[in-house]
Amino acid sequence: MSENYTHVIYDPPIILDEASGLAVLRWEPEGRSFTLSDGRTLYAPTGDYDDPETSRAFAEVDVPALLADPVQTPQPVPERLTKRQLRQWLITHSLFAAVEAAIAGIADATQRALAQNWWDTADVYERGHPMIAQVGDAIGMTEAEIDDAFREAATL
Repeated sequence: MSENYTHVIYDPPIILDEASGLAVLRWEPEGRSFTLSDGRTLYAPTGDYDDPETSRAFAEVDVPALLADPVQTPQPVPERLTKRQLRQWLITHSLFAAVEAAIAGIADATQRALAQNWWDTADVYERGHPMIAQVGDAIGMTEAEIDDAFREAATL
């Protein structure tokens, strides 16, 4: 197995079916997808598969089940959420206080005041706003996890 910053290549491939030769060749954490030897892409459900050994264990055990009942391509990430949707999602995932602490922890007083103003007064939060990525990173969320959060929060 070799790694670089964007994917994991399984060498040798993880054989799923000896008869057909179907194998898992590659894992891409950002796209949450496995590339199979027949060219198909299989999307993983939400979970922590960023560690190569975790993704290998997932590929060996769960990919065959996903092939039997494949996960559909993820829904598009909503461009924006209402204040209620995002805050409700954060509260139900015990992250609301962490967001407030991340904003309070911004070292530059002007930047902290601007961030606090945005957090308190925005009617909608846009996925592409730089503060979403900054706060997400500060509370330990990956871009893929933020996308999943936006998808889930949009249903609230």
